[in-house]
Amino acid sequence: MPTVTFPGRPLVSYPVLSLFYKVFCYGTILARLPLWVLKFSFRRGRPLPTWSFRQSLANRVFAELINVMSHVEMPIPLSLEPGKEKDRWETLEPFPKDLYRGPLESKSVEPAIIGGTWYPQKPADPAEAGPIVLHIHGGAFVVGDGRTQMMGATFDLFFKHGKVGPIFSPQYRLSSRPTPAPFPAALQDSLTSYLYLVRTLGIPGSNITISGDSAGGNLVIALLRYLVEYPELGIPQPKCAAILNPWVAPVKYLWPEIVITSNPNYNSDYLGAALCRWGAKTYIGDAPPEHPYIVPLGHPFKTPVPMLVTFGEAEILAIDGVEWIREMDRVKGNQLETYIEPDAPHDTLLVGHILGFQESSAKVAQKYGKPFTPLDLKCVKTDSNFVSNLAIVVISTKKLNLQPGLVEIEATGVAASNSRITTFVKSFINMEDDFKPALIVVDLQEDFCPPNGSLAVTNGRDVAEPINKLLELPFKLKVATKDWHPQDHISFAANHPGKQPYVDFVTIVNPDNVTESYSSRLWPVHCVQGTTGAELLPELDVGKLDKIIEKGTDVRVEMYSPFYDPFTSPRVSDSGLASLLRDHAVTDVYVVGLAGDYCVKCCAEDAAKEGFRTYLIEEATRPVDAANWPECKKSIEGSGAKIVSMKDPEVLRLMTAQ
Repeated sequence: MPTVTFPGRPLVSYPVLSLFYKVFCYGTILARLPLWVLKFSFRRGRPLPTWSFRQSLANRVFAELINVMSHVEMPIPLSLEPGKEKDRWETLEPFPKDLYRGPLESKSVEPAIIGGTWYPQKPADPAEAGPIVLHIHGGAFVVGDGRTQMMGATFDLFFKHGKVGPIFSPQYRLSSRPTPAPFPAALQDSLTSYLYLVRTLGIPGSNITISGDSAGGNLVIALLRYLVEYPELGIPQPKCAAILNPWVAPVKYLWPEIVITSNPNYNSDYLGAALCRWGAKTYIGDAPPEHPYIVPLGHPFKTPVPMLVTFGEAEILAIDGVEWIREMDRVKGNQLETYIEPDAPHDTLLVGHILGFQESSAKVAQKYGKPFTPLDLKCVKTDSNFVSNLAIVVISTKKLNLQPGLVEIEATGVAASNSRITTFVKSFINMEDDFKPALIVVDLQEDFCPPNGSLAVTNGRDVAEPINKLLELPFKLKVATKDWHPQDHISFAANHPGKQPYVDFVTIVNPDNVTESYSSRLWPVHCVQGTTGAELLPELDVGKLDKIIEKGTDVRVEMYSPFYDPFTSPRVSDSGLASLLRDHAVTDVYVVGLAGDYCVKCCAEDAAKEGFRTYLIEEATRPVDAANWPECKKSIEGSGAKIVSMKDPEVLRLMTAQ
């Protein structure tokens, strides 16, 4: 995993500097405004050719204003007074602490009094009022209050086009100044709001739709996970969930900025690095950055609640969001309905009236209001490309491999040659003609090869030749991995008095969870950082590699797989390889290198587990234990990976890959 950095409070956030900074930034916005007007007057100059002049200009100005607010980390005070909401305002006391368990327990962040607003009015008898919506607002965990000024336009859309019942919108605690409340405060408050409906007001769970947009969508996902993982609390499940433009990987915005700016939708969305970084660093706080209740991506779970998930096709959150949808869909029994809003930026339900996306946001609201009953649709046959002015393209659930569910791609007014939509749809539905292969060369290092390697694999150096042939092929991504151990690594027999390499084993305990452990074989000292033995073979054509990943750098754990260590609760080391593959829209992973029965095996198994079609090329690997290689291959194929030869169709197909 790339380095996670928690930046401190920026200098420009302090009062006097903040004032000067804002004046300067607003001045530069005004100075650039004529240039934007000129640029967006021409269709070619717009972020997307389908956008109007107004949409392009409004999106640009709005992005700049959000950027200024985020850089100064503008304080967002919250009040528990009714204010303009008057009798629509409700103050909620926290429930007994016993209901806030596990991830909701915190010594520094306890459940607190919050408030919320009813729309259009609180029902006279909520328990008998029929369908109720609990909507959790977005704002990167640092902005927003769920009140009328923020959410009024959104809920007007829900009432007008979605035909929904009364809505309750909680004002959860924010992680921003002046009273920062990091994780799990917002999740505690989301649970308090749901308990208020089902326990205080007696509304049946079967009458409640839980929904949320952006960061609110993140909280909805976390709340659904909590209701499943703590059934002993007796909290009823809601009828369904609407998860709108959810932020599924906040931790990525604490990675190097290049990770954010390289997002293919970065220039077509008003969300920028500054707002997301501000929200991620303050909300995560002291929690593990990859906490499953903070980062849904990579942590799928089973829920009985039907889910509607929406994204804008042009928003930065859609890239990770689509991967999360795939992960959740692979969990047997989950029910997902997915709607991709064409050429739309983030959360048009919230800001569409500002940015000029009223028509588009109205269609999202219509989807929101439909019952989320899983559908089993037949494929609607169309031409191989999108048809000009096609109203709706419905892709079959079979092709999407969603079970059960529906994905609709709106394409109104879009020409058949629009490659942007075509590419997005193809990558999303994983069509058979979608083929984006990656090559992973595992640990082709001196210490694993004769004649001088300290852990030499028989004939290990021979695999360099077929691997170089593979490097000539048009893989979308070519990655090499390296064992990169510290001298005192736990896997070295020399660091365990009386233990012998190859023969003895050691029990490795999760340093963050003493209840989780595994037994691992001990090895000779090998691939020590900075030594000749840790270098890649000189025969390997490293000039054709796109990326080199170092693994096994944590002295406390063994890490055969280049993805991550074997621990799960929590994981200790993650190289970021899975995210790298997803960022490049990889569909198929080809694994080669050393040694076949250890690091290569674990790489192939984890690639398959991550959902990639995975192939281990047998001519390009060698095992440590040749006698047990046949049994090892059975285990690899049992994980879902496939063992192939250089002459098999799976490899020959690479010759014609584009």
